[in-house]
Amino acid sequence: MGEMTNERILEKLYDTYAGAVYKIAYSILQDKGQAEDLVHDTFIKLIPRLQTLTEINSDRTKSHIGVIIKNAAIDQYRKNKRERKNCTIGLDEDIQGSRVTAMTTIISAEDRVFLKHLLGKLDNKQREIIKLHCFYGLNYKEIADVLGISETAAGKRFERAKAKVKSIAKIKEDTF
Repeated sequence: MGEMTNERILEKLYDTYAGAVYKIAYSILQDKGQAEDLVHDTFIKLIPRLQTLTEINSDRTKSHIGVIIKNAAIDQYRKNKRERKNCTIGLDEDIQGSRVTAMTTIISAEDRVFLKHLLGKLDNKQREIIKLHCFYGLNYKEIADVLGISETAAGKRFERAKAKVKSIAKIKEDTF
């Protein structure tokens, strides 16, 4: 029996472990899109090591893949957390103690309802920029690429959306 090609090894690894890799990523991130991206990234990271992973079903191979996905998912989780924190710092400056601080730890149903209310008051462009920056963790350059606008325009659009959220949050607070 001849030696397997790198393509064949990668294909067999993917067929064997993709489902488990996705489950690990999703269990940490709770985000379908990011979990799918990390599955892809995990197998890309394996490419330089394919010749050492020829025993597809070995404990060593399984462990190696598990370490890669767990580390990648935890790194992404931390990045998401940092981005949400960075995003809400500006929102919290003028409304310390308000319900907008719930954006950093959206836990209770009341907080989710309030967040849905806030986002519902924004126009599509404002809602989109808030989601891309705060929830998906994209920086202004990445947002600019996604939306087909300049990096400066992405920054300005976020600042305007943030100001709108602040004004809505103040009005909403007064009605409670």
